Formats: sequence, structure tokens, C-alpha cells
Amino acid sequence: MQEPTCTGIRIRGYRDAEIILHAVRLDILPMIHRRLDDDDRIALRPGHVYVWEERSNNPLEHSSLDAIQRFTDGRSWGPSKAREDFLIYYEKEGTNTKTAMLHRNSGLG
Repeated sequence: MQEPTCTGIRIRGYRDAEIILHAVRLDILPMIHRRLDDDDRIALRPGHVYVWEERSNNPLEHSSLDAIQRFTDGRSWGPSKAREDFLIYYEKEGTNTKTAMLHRNSGLG
């Protein structure tokens, strides 16, 4: 299971995100190297921050800011709302994807 880049964090603005990304660039904080698997997704908690670099296996494709995608964490999210320099997503109430994932992994679902 991958550990988050940092825990217990609430990113309140652009500068907070910039500091975390700079710390990853300096190898002060770790970058994760693969998408979250089912165990990683079940372990997600408020305050966990994951920093990764989206890369294509195709050498002809170049990454750009336009290629940034929302992380697939197995949870249900409402529509995005712009606030300052961020898109904010709120987890939908009444969806328990953690339980569904546990059932799927245990063969119960």
C-alpha cells in the first residue's frame, strides 16, 4: 500500500499547494508512483494528500497542464465548484463505496 505524500493537511489556498509541490520537487516529501489501488482507496482519510505526475506510456504524447485529470479514488463526488484557484469537489452523501469495495474484494458483492 502506498503512503500519502502527506497527512493531516488542509490545503487552504494556492500557496499551500505550491509549498507541498515544491517539497516534493526537493525530495522532502515523497511523490507516489502509481494510481491508487483498492487497498489504497479504502485507506483514504480526510487530510491525506497524494502528489503524482501523470505520464503517458506513449513517447509521442507530451504532458501538459491541459492533461491533468481528476484522481480516480473510487468515491462518488458531486459537481465541481470553483473557489479561488481550485476546483472543489464534495463527496456525495449516502454512498458507501468503501463498503462496496470491501464486499467486492472479499467476494461478497
